[in-house]
Amino acid sequence: MKKIAIAALGEGTIADEVSPVFARSPVFCIATVMSGDLVSLESVKNSAGDIPCSAGAISAKALADLGIDSVIAGDFGPQSCGVFRESGVAAYAASGCRISEALERYLAGDLSLYDYSYIADGDFSGRSDVSGFYFGRRGAKHAQRSHVCGRCGYISGDIKERGDKCPKCGLMSL
Repeated sequence: MKKIAIAALGEGTIADEVSPVFARSPVFCIATVMSGDLVSLESVKNSAGDIPCSAGAISAKALADLGIDSVIAGDFGPQSCGVFRESGVAAYAASGCRISEALERYLAGDLSLYDYSYIADGDFSGRSDVSGFYFGRRGAKHAQRSHVCGRCGYISGDIKERGDKCPKCGLMSL
């Protein structure tokens, strides 16, 4: 038996659209599948969808704690990918379609596994208590990184180290 979470726009029904962004999805449609057949569907509210930071990590951790095997959304951020990678949850990209179509494509093996390779080992552990996060630019292995302050949202183009302070509000990054 497999549990698949699909990021949904709407109420989390099979007729809803797949959310283009995992972390900001208002609800997840949880499909339980056995031997390729749909056994049950339920919807779970994404309680982290409207918080200002760490939504990806918190949402991903909540789904991993529910025993989800796979997740489907239009796109995933580095925090959610880090949690999924650490939890062994497979992420698949599907956009511009209804949940029913995404689920059919998943069961047929027609969805592409999301590429986590841009996340360095140990980055984006999903700790929701961290005051600042580093966001890498997708695609390049050693790309320039920027720091987003957890308090004021200031984005610095410099690579920051633990213990550096935000130039705008003075919050120390962990």
